[in-house]
Amino acid sequence: MKLIAKAITVALLATAAHTTVQPAMAQSAITGSTAVDARMRAGPGTRHRIVDGVRAGDLLQNVRETGMYHNGYQWLVVTYRGQVGYVWGAMVCTSYYLPGSQQCNNRQQANRSKPQNTNHGGGQQFVNVVDYSCGPQEMPMTVIYKEEGNESVAYVTHDGGRQMRLVKPWGANGDQYFTDNSQREGIYGRGNRMVYAMDGLEQNCVSN
Repeated sequence: MKLIAKAITVALLATAAHTTVQPAMAQSAITGSTAVDARMRAGPGTRHRIVDGVRAGDLLQNVRETGMYHNGYQWLVVTYRGQVGYVWGAMVCTSYYLPGSQQCNNRQQANRSKPQNTNHGGGQQFVNVVDYSCGPQEMPMTVIYKEEGNESVAYVTHDGGRQMRLVKPWGANGDQYFTDNSQREGIYGRGNRMVYAMDGLEQNCVSN
């Protein structure tokens, strides 16, 4: 009986000796970069003040999770130019998987700040993200301007609500994006000033 117990112990020790445990990636070692010019804020949300602007492709260090999500992406804590702040995960391409962020390989991360050719006609897809403050209450609005095939579109998130896809009418002057051909609901304006007109609410908005 003692010989059997001894044999089992030796077998277990041998198995343990040959087992390799992969250490978890320390979050302080995770790096990233932004897909486009982005804003770093003092807290996890558009209501917090902007503390710095992050240039597309610049290195973000010590990328960490916050667990606070907005439209399916979480706000990430980053270190940029020696300063700690928060950047929305939809704008960040990370070197190691983090829930609620973009994961890219090194080649994608290096090229992410460049216009992406996504259609077979040879056109380029440009992306621009703009934060606005709307109305007397300065409600936050984030607009992602993109080219999708032959359409100019804007993905709008107003005051933390659901994201809406708006389309620019063919031949329209200035910035005009609407939910449908009636052109009754959407955003419109020029330069850094836009009007948000949705669900009976109309607000003047200014880019931050």
